[in-house]
Amino acid sequence: MRSGLVPDAGVRGGGLHCDGNLLLAGGIGKPPDPDLGWDMRMDLWAGRYQADGTPGWTFEQAFGPPYSFGTAGAIVGTAGGDVLVAGTYLDDDGSTYVPWLGRLTGG
Repeated sequence: MRSGLVPDAGVRGGGLHCDGNLLLAGGIGKPPDPDLGWDMRMDLWAGRYQADGTPGWTFEQAFGPPYSFGTAGAIVGTAGGDVLVAGTYLDDDGSTYVPWLGRLTGG
């Protein structure tokens, strides 16, 4: 599913925060980096939007060489206002996906 809110983003997960804001997670395509082992790159991406679609914040996580390919699949808000994001990224061997978990704080 492609997102109209974020160019070149594929949304894989979403939910509503207890304050009514929309939480979205997925990956965002980036230009290739000459240090990478292949000619594509995908950063893990998460975003928070107000109920009317106005952007609140976005977060991107790049993963280092040799591949830098990651995506988020789940996102949830906590009662305290933090956001938890779960995803995966491609390991150095080029075929194994490694779990990634992040806690985003500060609203």
